[in-house]
Parts: sequence; C-alpha cells; structure tokens
Amino acid sequence: MVDSAQFVDDMGQVTRFYVDVLGLNKFFDQPLPAGLIDDVVRLPAGTHSRMAFVIKPGSNAIFLEFLETTAKADYLANVAKPPNIGLFSIALETVDLDGLSRKVAEAGFPVFSGPVEIGRGSYEKIRAITVAGPSRVLLQFYEK
Repeated sequence: MVDSAQFVDDMGQVTRFYVDVLGLNKFFDQPLPAGLIDDVVRLPAGTHSRMAFVIKPGSNAIFLEFLETTAKADYLANVAKPPNIGLFSIALETVDLDGLSRKVAEAGFPVFSGPVEIGRGSYEKIRAITVAGPSRVLLQFYEK
C-alpha cells in the first residue's frame, strides 16, 4: 500500500525535488495505458496519465506515488492554510534540518515556515520547517 498519492503538474519537478534534493530513488515512471486509472480516480475519458513511485534508499517499499494527468484541477494548497495545514501536509524526518532547508531553498522550493520548535507531548521537542514542494504540496520536515 502507498502511504501517499499526489496529483502533480510536472513529473520533472517531482524528480528534481524528491530524487535530486531529498535523495529518494525513483522506482517507476511511465505513461499509463489509456483509461487504466480513469474510473478509479474519476478522470474524464481521454485523459492521459503518467505514474511514478519513489522509494527510500535501501528499501523496496514504495514511499510516495505521483500521478500527472492531462486533466487539471485546483490546488489543495489553496485551502491548506492554518488552521487546515495538518489536513494536507506530509511530515518527513531529517537529521539535518538546517542543511535541508538550505538545499530546498537553493533548488527553488519555498521554505515558508520555520524553523520552529514544537513540543510533541511532554517528552520531546522537535524543530520543523514547512516547504512548498512540487505542485505546491505542503511538506513538513522535522528534526528531533
């Protein structure tokens, strides 16, 4: 099972962010046969689709799935604002938040929040940033 599937505008941007910046491995990236996923994701007939998966290095498990289609829709980022940010964001752990923040910004993806310190219960504090990834998907990166 895939934990997260995202519709994206540009698979090249997905590769640049998830593979080049974050260091994940692309497992699959191909156009899909006509009509293969139309009923499943309610796409109009005649839509062309492309699917890609990324995995963590050293893993065989699919980490994220991406779909690029010729049918375009509105961005979730338009409604994923406080207090709704947790509904539409993905949180990923990193060991070097400051280095990742610089790398993401240098690649042209906006870091629009943080770093901030967040308490997780009474036992742990984390530092976090929020980034607008490909297709303006909100991503939180945190460091323990």
